[in-house]
Amino acid sequence: IRPPSSLVTVGSGGLILQSTNGGKRWSFGMNEVGSGLTATIRATAFQDSMRGILVGANGLVARTGDGGESWTESTAPVAAELRSVHYFGAQNVVAGGSSASSFDDVSPAILLSSNGGASWRNLARSLSNTFDITSVTFTSPTSVWVAGGPYMYSSADSGLTWTLRRSQSNEAIYDMQFVWPSVGIAVGAGGTFGDGLILRTTDGGTTWTSTTFFLSNYLSRISFLSLDTGYVGGDDFARPVVYKTTNRGATWNQTTSSINSNNALNDMQFVSPAVGYVATGTSVYKTTDGGGTWVGYQVSTSITVYRISFPSQNVGFASTTSGTIYKTTNGGTSWRQLGYVGTTVSRLLFVDELRGWLVGYSQIYRTTNGGAAWTQEFTAPDYMNTITLSPNGTLWAAGNSSMVVKRSGQLTVSVDEKPTDTKPTVYSLGQNYPNPFNP
Repeated sequence: IRPPSSLVTVGSGGLILQSTNGGKRWSFGMNEVGSGLTATIRATAFQDSMRGILVGANGLVARTGDGGESWTESTAPVAAELRSVHYFGAQNVVAGGSSASSFDDVSPAILLSSNGGASWRNLARSLSNTFDITSVTFTSPTSVWVAGGPYMYSSADSGLTWTLRRSQSNEAIYDMQFVWPSVGIAVGAGGTFGDGLILRTTDGGTTWTSTTFFLSNYLSRISFLSLDTGYVGGDDFARPVVYKTTNRGATWNQTTSSINSNNALNDMQFVSPAVGYVATGTSVYKTTDGGGTWVGYQVSTSITVYRISFPSQNVGFASTTSGTIYKTTNGGTSWRQLGYVGTTVSRLLFVDELRGWLVGYSQIYRTTNGGAAWTQEFTAPDYMNTITLSPNGTLWAAGNSSMVVKRSGQLTVSVDEKPTDTKPTVYSLGQNYPNPFNP
């Protein structure tokens, strides 16, 4: 750590100024002729009086071991606008910023060095393709998959590094769930005409088999609560359609002939193998016999119900396209308006009857009183699409530009005792092994 009277400031054109008297007088100081760097410098950090790191425009990273008399540039893994750098211990350094990866598309850059700045890796961009992530799922507390568009990636180290597992240009994946470490289901659109698509793996994602359905749009939701029985939902010529399997996805049968709606299926969740809910139009439909029959209950008089989340069979929450939140305590029979969050909700997740999260545009909101009030907890650099709970109680969210974030601090979810949790301090960059708390 540098003495209190020793200050360093940086700027454009590689400018580095030093003061040794608490800022009363400034000079080039560090070699009196400047740093020898030409890019704009945005931030600097010193581990001690001799060792320091600076970062800046176009992926500039440089380090000094002689108190700034000379600087050695490192090769950054991305040409990002780096604006912050910090030491965490003698050798661990983190730098952050963003980079334009395409037109109006800003990608996060979180660089980590484990050798004092000699080499770096981008934790936010170890996914080699830039795409919109629509689903996150787990095969273990540290093994995670993300999917969206034509891509599937997996990580075996809680999101530090990612491996491309599948890429099909004629497919678009909208939801994915591993119901067992070896058994996974993904849904979306595929084929020449964009038919409804179901992908299935029984070997942990090494190989996938596909089934297509002649639909005008796509399949967009998965809900499994047991290894054998599960449901997928989507649109059949702008009408809701739900398919059911009782053999781990080997075969599927339609179950929604009694849903009387001429609107798209926006969301779906089963809270038991027999009891499930579908959001369509201004209503939520409910089945109590595994999809054999469905009964509709109006939520809003005029605004489309877009997302739902049921932490139990009787208590549920719904959000509309205008951002209004509703709640039911009698299994969907009646609904009351709670409030308004002012944004279209991309995904709604309640882990119990009090604690819930939602993602909308680039924000994550949290409630601790059953949806009565919401607090903005995180703002991302791009649109957020999904949020889910890992097997070990960590919240993960994902969105556009291959963005994955996770919440610091694990949740304790209990159905018998008053819930508790660790208050988060930060979201760090980085659907799901079966649990009853994931929509």
